[in-house]
Amino acid sequence: MLSVGGQRRFVEESRGTDSFDRKDRSIQSMWNLPCHEIARGSSEPTTRSGLLPALQSSGDSSVGDLRTGSRLMFDVSSHPDPRPISATRISSRLFSIFLLPLIGGGVVRGEEPPSVLPLPLTSKDSAEKPATALDVDERFRLLESRLNELEHVNENLRDENRRLAEQVGRPQSQEAVESVRDADPDGWAPEEFNPTYVAPAPWHPRFDEGFVLLEPDAIAGQPFQLKVNVVSQFRYTNLSPGRKTWTDAAGTTRPIAERSDFEIQRNYLALKGFAFDPRLQFNATLLGSSAANKVAWFGWINYEFSKRFNLFGGFWKLPGSREWYESYTATQGVDRTMATTFFRPNMTGGVWATGELFKDFHYVAKIGNALNSSPLNASRKGFGMAYSGTVWWEPLGSFGPGFSDLEYHDKLAVRIGTSQTTARDDRQLDPAQAFPENTQTRLSDGTPVFETGALAPGVTLLRQTSMTSAFDLGFKWRGLSLTGEYYLRWLGDFQANGRIPFDTLYDNGGYIQAAGFLVPRKYELFVRSSYVSGRFGTGHEVGGGLNWFVYQNRNVRGTFEVLQILHSPADNILTGYRAGETGTLIQAQVITIF
Repeated sequence: MLSVGGQRRFVEESRGTDSFDRKDRSIQSMWNLPCHEIARGSSEPTTRSGLLPALQSSGDSSVGDLRTGSRLMFDVSSHPDPRPISATRISSRLFSIFLLPLIGGGVVRGEEPPSVLPLPLTSKDSAEKPATALDVDERFRLLESRLNELEHVNENLRDENRRLAEQVGRPQSQEAVESVRDADPDGWAPEEFNPTYVAPAPWHPRFDEGFVLLEPDAIAGQPFQLKVNVVSQFRYTNLSPGRKTWTDAAGTTRPIAERSDFEIQRNYLALKGFAFDPRLQFNATLLGSSAANKVAWFGWINYEFSKRFNLFGGFWKLPGSREWYESYTATQGVDRTMATTFFRPNMTGGVWATGELFKDFHYVAKIGNALNSSPLNASRKGFGMAYSGTVWWEPLGSFGPGFSDLEYHDKLAVRIGTSQTTARDDRQLDPAQAFPENTQTRLSDGTPVFETGALAPGVTLLRQTSMTSAFDLGFKWRGLSLTGEYYLRWLGDFQANGRIPFDTLYDNGGYIQAAGFLVPRKYELFVRSSYVSGRFGTGHEVGGGLNWFVYQNRNVRGTFEVLQILHSPADNILTGYRAGETGTLIQAQVITIF
């Protein structure tokens, strides 16, 4: 196709004459203007009424020569036009491509204007005969007819594109180009349209276990997904202590404070999805807590090789307990039990694998930095690592998440599992100071094991080995549930700056909880109890409450719970438990999962 930019120069080859130069210098000067200057005065530059008068307006008879056999061609290759294509330039292009060959009546013998194919002549000899007004009229009518046909075909294609766009839920490429043209008609260049271009999918966020901000697009070749979750836990806590102080194993007397406060116990903002490959997944989560007055992070990247083997690297839980590994949003009561808070391991950096080895048999295995490592303490002491794993079997089919039978199993569902953790741990700062979910290893009266004087007067423990085993069993049936877990823990291989009068410490404990729905999937009553026992004392709790599943799912849940606590050995800032605590604990909370 000929360019319309630059100065046009017309060369006439008359049979032995130079009539172009002699007859009309005014026509030549007019043609030396850009073509859009010729058509500017006409409102219909692509029709007869718009183009021919533009030529005849010069008042010169040379127009007649142009109609009666002068052979014209363009020499435009040396005059590129940098201006953007506008509506007037398109009109000029149509004029130069279609109408000049009609008006000129022919081409130089043996040559053709580059990329220009004139409309068919009415006879084989018409190229040698002068063009008459009737010939020109006929050619105009043929041109207009073809333009009308093309416009009709184009409209049908637009309708088809719109129909396909509705089916696949995305704009088609033609519509995308039309939107660009409408927004900037003077800058729209149809020759720049690439028919292989695929318009991006429209941004339509939706909710699917989180806010889906970006979805994979197979058509456009974009294997990416981004999902956002916002989880909030708002809680009221009231503690009426049965005593004012308690004395730990080191002989230190500590106060037991009354409590009456509202807090955002946990507020999670999680970004998760995959990139480049649906099997290459990520999670980046911020945790905020007004109770701890801290913001921390955790997350991972993982590659799912198969259903049996999914490999992770990042910062996440050591899977040392069933109730601990389950989400805090799926607990039976307001939070995890006192026994779990005491025996469970922490979050730590490491690598781990998960999978379903065979139908309904699952595992998690992790190697972590340490039992009490902190995500913000890269200079932690020692080289000891933590090894933790859990397996569980659901022999009668899917047990479902958590402990409440929100799914309302028609047939009995059973879960049997065990968890094991071992670690070589070194004395360091309280890990809960850096990450609010973490706890310290404590004696059965609540004394931190690395506190000076905890194991012997004036002696400070520097290093010890911990081994914890947990065994869990659960049942669900028609809105009823019964679950429990038993813990065993050994502490030994002590290294200290003085003599410790024993070689090992043994502690045990566990919890049991039962629940039933008053209204299926709506209102649930529950009771639960847990205990911890060891060389330095015994603590226990008992209580119950009500769960309200507002929308008959776990996305919005309200819980009210009353617990009677005696000598709590557990302590964690995100729970209602404090070391040495005795008294009545009343809690009410709302959890939202978006």
